[in-house]
Amino acid sequence: AAADGPGIGVGSVPEAIKPDGIEAKIISMKRTPMPAARLEKEQADLIRMAEISAAIASVSKHQNAAGKNQAKWDEWMEEMHKESQNLIKGLKDKKPVDVRDAAKRLENTCVECHKEFRAKP
Repeated sequence: AAADGPGIGVGSVPEAIKPDGIEAKIISMKRTPMPAARLEKEQADLIRMAEISAAIASVSKHQNAAGKNQAKWDEWMEEMHKESQNLIKGLKDKKPVDVRDAAKRLENTCVECHKEFRAKP
């Protein structure tokens, strides 16, 4: 369980990677390039996290529950998938700047999509 509620955490051991929530971790990764030693230590778990993000995008493309603007929904899901793949590549290549940049683009995709499709309270 993630620190911010139930769900899938980042690593195989709860709370071993902070923050331990996929969205929170992506947000933290977008700020500054990750130190090489930390990238090395967390690499496998972060790749798993990015693979989950890509899988969510793949499945969600067919789940526009909001029922509005399917073309825009498809565009955001394709972008989320692409940037998740870019994040995986940066992690596998152990390139902290590429990881940061992909995390920035991925998080921006989430924010922009949520503006249009997230349910309003």
